[in-house]
Amino acid sequence: MEAEIPSKERKSQQLDQLHQSPSMSIMDGDHQQMHQKPFTVWTAMGIGHSITNTAITIIVGLASSVALGGPPLFFYGFIMMALIAVCVAISLGELASALPHSGGQYFWVAVLAPPKCRRFLSYITGIVGWAGAVCTSASVCLAVPTTIFAMVSMTHPDFNYKPWMGFVGFQVLNLRAFTFNCFERVLPWVSRSLLVFTVCTVTVVFVSVLAASPQKQSAENLFVNLYNISGWSNGVAFMIGLNAPNWAFSCLDATVHLADEIPNPRKNIPQALLVTVALGSATGLPIVLALFLSAPSVDIIVDSSTPSLQIFHDAFKQNTAAALALQSLVLISAAGAIIGIHTWQSRIAWAFSKDKGFPFHRFLSRIAPKPYSTPNLD
Repeated sequence: MEAEIPSKERKSQQLDQLHQSPSMSIMDGDHQQMHQKPFTVWTAMGIGHSITNTAITIIVGLASSVALGGPPLFFYGFIMMALIAVCVAISLGELASALPHSGGQYFWVAVLAPPKCRRFLSYITGIVGWAGAVCTSASVCLAVPTTIFAMVSMTHPDFNYKPWMGFVGFQVLNLRAFTFNCFERVLPWVSRSLLVFTVCTVTVVFVSVLAASPQKQSAENLFVNLYNISGWSNGVAFMIGLNAPNWAFSCLDATVHLADEIPNPRKNIPQALLVTVALGSATGLPIVLALFLSAPSVDIIVDSSTPSLQIFHDAFKQNTAAALALQSLVLISAAGAIIGIHTWQSRIAWAFSKDKGFPFHRFLSRIAPKPYSTPNLD
């Protein structure tokens, strides 16, 4: 028993040293640190909000769930998902405060999982997390050009869409995000600009759609009458339809992976997480109300390939130019999200490479020299 006391004291001292460090990434001596810490609470929140993009996601994602419940699904589902997002943000913030690390979830699994299975579980968590970020990037890169060509079809009904057009648009957006992510100093400015632009866009959409629409839906249609043409029972359809409100609060962990690029991550990352959810809730719910109050009927939304564009078009009394102007603002914000998503997935991959999780990890874990100062993965 006497021999155990010194070892316990040493372990306690080691834990104290770790909890006093700015980031848990310094645990391993071969881990390269970022040369600078350009992010603040607000710019980190800008990255997080540009990715979750709650209000814009609701606008773009109407088609995926509106037939599974209609307006009540989006209203009550949004409130439900917002409460869950608060719980998720608190949990992530607690872990980020105790164990700040650019690897995020896979690192926490490595620390907290049982010793017998921690390596396997940590590796799976890291791979799945990175793959999820890549798939998120791909989905947004595909959604934006698809919407652009829907806008073209509105003004040119004889337009014939070809798959190669979507592929070109996909790659153009990827190259654009790649260019911005090559320069570390640019990212805080981009995140701040996108934050301001998105909030302004949501405000413009909310005010203009409500002011311009010639008729409003009744409170009963908005809050009571479920619109379910899926073939499922109302309960099952509602649960499936929560996919759209849930998507509006997805990817909250993006801010966690900036632990090596923000001063005092133990305090600043939890703050950024909670502000992201708060801002998303404050902008998302008004947009839900504005869209469904202004829509002539749910049937029109369901029958349209681009519901948001159809709502704008009807709200402005078939004014195509006004509808396209609003949809363009939404698209710019959605395209901006791809920059943040690339930052998110590259930081996961960079941290994973530092822990030798990828082939060619020696190269992938390095920081590029100035003027780039970003991981080679960018």
